[in-house]
Amino acid sequence: RQMLEKFAGYYHLRHRFGIQEEGDDALKDFYSVRGIPHVVVIDQQNKIRLIRVGSGKESAAAIEKLLAELLK
Repeated sequence: RQMLEKFAGYYHLRHRFGIQEEGDDALKDFYSVRGIPHVVVIDQQNKIRLIRVGSGKESAAAIEKLLAELLK
């Protein structure tokens, strides 16, 4: 959780995060998680709009851009 908070703070990400509890593979299996961080943006109609694996400025910028568009 500390790594996620640091990542979100560094990239100024203010959206919600889902964290799977250890031993529960439901989210990992459903979204085919292959790396950490694994970002899935789901719109208000429950449609998956973006999936990104890994960190970096490019990934953070894409997430922020999409969230800004969805929240207009």
